[in-house]
Amino acid sequence: MSVLPEERELTMPCLLVLVQMLQSCGTSSRGKESSLKDAVPHTRVDGEAMLYENYQVGKKIGEGSFGKVYEARHKETDIFWAIKSLNKDKASSMALKQVEREVTILKKVNHPHIINLKEVVESAKRMYLVMELCTGGELADVLTEKGHFTEEETKILMTRLCSAISYLHKHG
Repeated sequence: MSVLPEERELTMPCLLVLVQMLQSCGTSSRGKESSLKDAVPHTRVDGEAMLYENYQVGKKIGEGSFGKVYEARHKETDIFWAIKSLNKDKASSMALKQVEREVTILKKVNHPHIINLKEVVESAKRMYLVMELCTGGELADVLTEKGHFTEEETKILMTRLCSAISYLHKHG
């Protein structure tokens, strides 16, 4: 019996912040189609009011050097999302370029093993990325807790990772 969570319940940092090696969060309305997706809204605002009008922001579920991730509920649809809140003043210019590159890539991709970006809300001081909520924790933590994966679990992980990487290469 596999101890791997269902699709998309685990996350990995960095490039692999993009690549969710496991499968769906169950909150996404998108299908499993591996094509380019429709335009992701990117709204520039003066303050944060618009974000709070649309989302009920809940508990903090992650934190980095210049940002935090919160669980949030879209008020109109009742769908739960993760909102990555980035403080642009605390980030270096190189880190901001990296975030902008991540956003550019996520706006273009639609694959079952790559996190879904729903929208971007940006002010002069902050950038908010509204993303698919993945609730199972990070893959590295599961591996540390478990000690090792079975051959079958490793096969599943590698197949999903290779599928995501192949898709990213195919779509530039």
